[in-house]
Amino acid sequence: STQSTWAFSSCHAANGISFVMNVFEYLKRLPRDSLEQLYSNIWVCQAVFRALSPLAQQYVMRFLNLRSPVVWSTISSWKCQSQKGDAVHQKAVEMLTTLHVLINPPQTDASSFRSDRGQSFLLNPTFQRNFLVSLCNDGTSQWDESPSIPDPDPPSLEDLDQHARQRWELIVHYMCGAGQAPSPAVVHLLQATHLLNLEDGQVRLTTEGYQFLFRDMYSQVWTCILALVDSAEALQMSRDAVLSFLFQLSFLTVGNDYPIDGVSKALRDRDILHHLEELGLILLRESADRYYPTRLAVHMAASHSISRPRNTGFIVVETNFKVYAYTDSSLQIALLRQFLDIWMILPNLVVGRITRRKVQDAIKKGISAHQMVSYLQQNAHPNLELRTPLLPEAVCDQFFLWEAEHRRARYEEGILYDDFASPEAYFSTLQYAKDLNVVLWSGDESRSMVLLREAHDAIRAFIKKHH
Repeated sequence: STQSTWAFSSCHAANGISFVMNVFEYLKRLPRDSLEQLYSNIWVCQAVFRALSPLAQQYVMRFLNLRSPVVWSTISSWKCQSQKGDAVHQKAVEMLTTLHVLINPPQTDASSFRSDRGQSFLLNPTFQRNFLVSLCNDGTSQWDESPSIPDPDPPSLEDLDQHARQRWELIVHYMCGAGQAPSPAVVHLLQATHLLNLEDGQVRLTTEGYQFLFRDMYSQVWTCILALVDSAEALQMSRDAVLSFLFQLSFLTVGNDYPIDGVSKALRDRDILHHLEELGLILLRESADRYYPTRLAVHMAASHSISRPRNTGFIVVETNFKVYAYTDSSLQIALLRQFLDIWMILPNLVVGRITRRKVQDAIKKGISAHQMVSYLQQNAHPNLELRTPLLPEAVCDQFFLWEAEHRRARYEEGILYDDFASPEAYFSTLQYAKDLNVVLWSGDESRSMVLLREAHDAIRAFIKKHH
């Protein structure tokens, strides 16, 4: 066969990268056995209850002291008789069944609560038992006893906030190529989450990495935390034990110190506390055998984003697409460069313009129009708070128009293969290419195909070996 290099255009529908946004999104992916193990911990039960919607929480409380199943018709009578009430009710029940908080009795064979109105439900016995214990608890944990010797120089709340912020900004600065590298363990974690690759010691962000930069801190923290949880077995730790420990952290008090001895020996031996300190979740003082949780740890199991402090915005966007950013942060400047033509950088002021070229370059990297607009809105100058809308509508609309324009077609560099010796050679090569998922186009009548350029060596070896 012969081949030639050419640019290939095809219709393209972008598939967003999946990020776990909250506790519910992660837990619903776990198998039932893992959830049962987690529900044996009272703090996990509390965290799950806190992540539920208000209606789902109300349903849990109705089931809490019941020992016999409740039929579906009775559960349906609890909802508001309206179209919106139906949707909220359906979502609440689906959330509870997905988390296996609400289960079918063993003798029930129905597979869907939607299809069988005679089906019955009861609260998961493990969850029910331990959630009742947590409600009867006085709110203390096994860690509430401070170390016997008081810390002579305890950190203030501002010190803890600064520690968390510095640790986290170190990671994001490194990803932007604007700072020193964090510990090797954190770099490995970023690689494990496919946020970046290291090529000759240089950081190369992936599509997921660029999307990560423009997400709120809550989502960023969860992405790294869950990577740590998923790597627990490789570190010879129990995933359920690590997850339970993280949930327990969210019930501690910021500013209080807790003894390291309160952490299980299995986790201490695997340096779990050092990993959490690198991510800014705790401040560790090994010399005093204690640690301090930060706000990141306490808010980690919440089902909402970590709120930004008021009056921290710094961006002004004008209707002519000019942008004024009152900042000298190298991190913020690096983020603005992704979709802004920077005209000048002055002390505490960056001036630039939103352009089609820069926005489409950002979209090619995987940053969506929604993420760029959200970034500008979240960092809008406090003087703009009274403006409605916060950003000029024409500017926001243009982001999405440029995104739609970019997504009409995607250009891929490929190689054309034709002049096969026989139909069998063509079809066997095509099937091999399909197995590799590298087919851009194929024509059976002309017995030719266009394949991704990076697969050329494998395809050539296949043709030489079999034909």
